[in-house]
Amino acid sequence: MAIRKILVAYDGSEPASRALEIASDIAKRYGAKLYVLHVVPLPEDYLSTYLYYPEMEDQLISKLIEAGRNLLEKAREAASSLSVDVETVLERGDPGKKIVEKAEQLDVDLIVVGSTGKGQIKKLILGSVSEKVIKLSSRPVLVVK
Repeated sequence: MAIRKILVAYDGSEPASRALEIASDIAKRYGAKLYVLHVVPLPEDYLSTYLYYPEMEDQLISKLIEAGRNLLEKAREAASSLSVDVETVLERGDPGKKIVEKAEQLDVDLIVVGSTGKGQIKKLILGSVSEKVIKLSSRPVLVVK
């Protein structure tokens, strides 16, 4: 299997940081291009707040997008320091779905995601991004603990 393009999902968490390290190492070894993706989730937890204060939605989303840009810049610097060809991508929506959609759009050969490490109860209720990516993707997925 030739690895020419790799997509790594990055949210700044410890598992995502390890995923970035491993994806960067693989990209360097294969001379592959690395895409670092951050997905700003739709803040569904605050939906009831928006019903009462809809003007807060734009402010919150703006802050989440700015935080995402800062995370991506740090990730780009880390990958670039290893002499990896890296491009950052910021999306908004459901993280699991967006990761798979972007992987298809970019025609990547490998998706790398961090394990969430959620507890069993929370995992059953919410599901995890890595599990959703595994279920939805037709491309190889590497989950990093």
